[in-house]
Amino acid sequence: MASPRSRGFRLRPRHAAAIGLLGLVLVDLTYWFTLDRAPSIKVRWRDDVSAARRAQLEQQYGLVDQHAPITNSPSSVAYDLLDTTRRNIEAMVTNPEVADTNDVDRDDFEVYLHTGYGEHWMWWADRQPLLRSTTVRWSVLAALVMLAVYGLVGIFVQATWPLSRSANEVPGSLS
Repeated sequence: MASPRSRGFRLRPRHAAAIGLLGLVLVDLTYWFTLDRAPSIKVRWRDDVSAARRAQLEQQYGLVDQHAPITNSPSSVAYDLLDTTRRNIEAMVTNPEVADTNDVDRDDFEVYLHTGYGEHWMWWADRQPLLRSTTVRWSVLAALVMLAVYGLVGIFVQATWPLSRSANEVPGSLS
């Protein structure tokens, strides 16, 4: 007979519930404590940057809500910047396809304090390259919900199973 330890790893329901619920609480707290309005900046693209390439760069740098191009400079576009990390701003400012930026300190790679806010909101996940994808965000949330549900159902079954088994037993029988 195999020992219980040789069966491999098995996630206990109470641990699954704890991981899932704690993960969901941490995501919620992180969201509410890091939620902020996205700054509005202007980017002037080089004239040889195609629309498809510009769309790639907009996603890469967290530039959303493209406002109408500035009339006297059609390659200048206003955006809401979701990723305000120094690393992201440095990558954008030093990219040769970006001709110029406004409202961004090109030496310290920061958004100026006096910069106005855009329409979008941003939070910690917008500043993490992997978590920028909404597919990844929803997948993480779905995994946490599944863990919590698996754990809570398992706890409920463990708590009620002995009761239902003992109710069906006939007192004094040997079976």
